[in-house]
Amino acid sequence: MKLKMLTRWYFALVVLVVAFACSPTEKPNQNGDTIQLFNGKNLDGWYKYLKSTGRDNDPKNVFTVANGELFITGEDYGCITTNEEYENYRLVVEYKWGEKTYEPRVDKARDNGVLIHSMGEDGAFSGSWMYSIECQIIEGGTGDFLVVGDGSETYQLTAMVADPDKKGAKLYQSGGRPATIYGGRIDWFARSPEWKDTVDFRGQHDIERPVGEWNQMEVVAFEDKVDIFLNGKLVNQAFNVRPTKGRIQIQSEGAEMYVRKVELTPITSYDPPYLNRPSLVKSESNNRLFLNAQEGIGVGPKIKYMPEWNAFGWFTEADYVQWEVEVGKAGDYDVFMEWSVSDGSAGNPYILEANGKTVLNGHVESTGSWEVFNTKKIGTVTLEAGKQFIAFKPDPSLEKAGMLDLRSLEFVPVN
Repeated sequence: MKLKMLTRWYFALVVLVVAFACSPTEKPNQNGDTIQLFNGKNLDGWYKYLKSTGRDNDPKNVFTVANGELFITGEDYGCITTNEEYENYRLVVEYKWGEKTYEPRVDKARDNGVLIHSMGEDGAFSGSWMYSIECQIIEGGTGDFLVVGDGSETYQLTAMVADPDKKGAKLYQSGGRPATIYGGRIDWFARSPEWKDTVDFRGQHDIERPVGEWNQMEVVAFEDKVDIFLNGKLVNQAFNVRPTKGRIQIQSEGAEMYVRKVELTPITSYDPPYLNRPSLVKSESNNRLFLNAQEGIGVGPKIKYMPEWNAFGWFTEADYVQWEVEVGKAGDYDVFMEWSVSDGSAGNPYILEANGKTVLNGHVESTGSWEVFNTKKIGTVTLEAGKQFIAFKPDPSLEKAGMLDLRSLEFVPVN
């Protein structure tokens, strides 16, 4: 196997850097009166369940209310559970970590979670929780999805991920490929590849605030879709979620946590935002148009964005890259491509589309190796003015997968 292909296996996939520059994402329509599920005085509307003692039997005071806050010691595994079932809502939970942790997680990352669509018997999962969909709260991993089910299709979700073939946890990436899980997890979009299950862990790009500071988790559950926002940023999305309604649980799982707000707003409609949806690429003042891989979306079963190379690769005949652009001036443009490909993989045909029409085609020339990127003029095209989609695709006659690694396309007006 060639060095470039070997190298890829040792790089952890991370998300597009542009996600961190996005402003807080659009919130759902609020169509009903907000319900304060936690009244700040007591646990009316909830019941307790602990692994060691069962329902409404809390001799260690794992769950107490004082000064308008719910205090969860974490000393015993269990949860508080709503008496009622809910569907189609926006749920807001404000929480902060305490300092103390307990066995068996005394040296592990502080761990907890909000479990939605909870169904069945108390303690059915691991003796502690109802079967459910978990919106994870854990140091370094807050915003992960977990399926807390029985392994059947009754409890499942699908998410777009960077690598659907990866064993174990998968990294959420809008514009990725779908992965369906019946257990296990979908990591939030910027979970550190260096994550370790150790107390006080923090990743480089964590959105959760440090221990002792308040955080806000918003869970939007509408029909079969669930989105998670953390401190105003969309961090994970799922669809084809089963079940679509149920009780709500808040866990105790070995770490102190304070909760000061749990409120639910019924909704009748929701237009989901999309993480990493590329922003509109506009022509520069000289009408030059520069499209880099970071601003594109890879579509298809195998294509991957490789942040270590700032390029899209692993093309098959069904994969392509697309950009949404605004062309400032109609006319002829010279097209320059930056790419890499080895001698053995060179020669595959490609096409370039604008507004759904083929404007250029050619064959990929070798750059000598996968590690060497060249920039070269590949032709001249005529573009219309205004908003449109530009797509780089393999020709349908493509036979050899791995057509090229595409880093950028540049459109320079012809004088």
